[in-house]
Amino acid sequence: MALPIPPLPRQQPSPPRKLMKLAFLDDDRSGGGMGLVWLGLMIAGAVLGPLWIMRGPWPLGVAVCAAVAFALVVFSRRGAALAQQREARMAGALGETPYPVDGLLDWLLADRPLAYLHLAAPIDVTALAAAVRSIDPAARVDALAPTVVRLALTPRLLRAARGRAPALSGGDLARLRTVMADAIGPLVATAGVSRLALGGEVDTDGSGPA
Repeated sequence: MALPIPPLPRQQPSPPRKLMKLAFLDDDRSGGGMGLVWLGLMIAGAVLGPLWIMRGPWPLGVAVCAAVAFALVVFSRRGAALAQQREARMAGALGETPYPVDGLLDWLLADRPLAYLHLAAPIDVTALAAAVRSIDPAARVDALAPTVVRLALTPRLLRAARGRAPALSGGDLARLRTVMADAIGPLVATAGVSRLALGGEVDTDGSGPA
């Protein structure tokens, strides 16, 4: 009897942490610093603008509300443009594969990147684990069912801890490509690979943005 397969975690980082992680994916070495500044200013304006309209000075409140509305439009358009560029890069990030792969962005943003390998036939998990650990010695390889294997690869450090702010980590794209080519690739012609589902777990940390 096959073991039950737990659902692939799809938690998302909180907006601040997600913004910072996306910045690293977009090659913004400041880690989304300006985006966080703008987000903070917009939140402050959204609170103070209506307050000043009701209690005065109302002209300043109107001006702040108008500025927040304008900034929101600009911020949304800029975010949409970056998302489109990111999706275009992600589409070719893993190259052509003989099996479907989904969830790459979730995997790249996860604190604990996970990959669920769905096979057409059972395999020797010990051999697969050895192949994966020859690339990533700290990886975990667990058989969840005769034809389902979970790979937990070591994340890469995006940003070291700063004061009370926790360190940021995410999936290592170069490592994933190597595992797909050298460890999973040979299985295509033997057991057969049906699907690779990517995602991961997101940690919460009370000492900083989660």
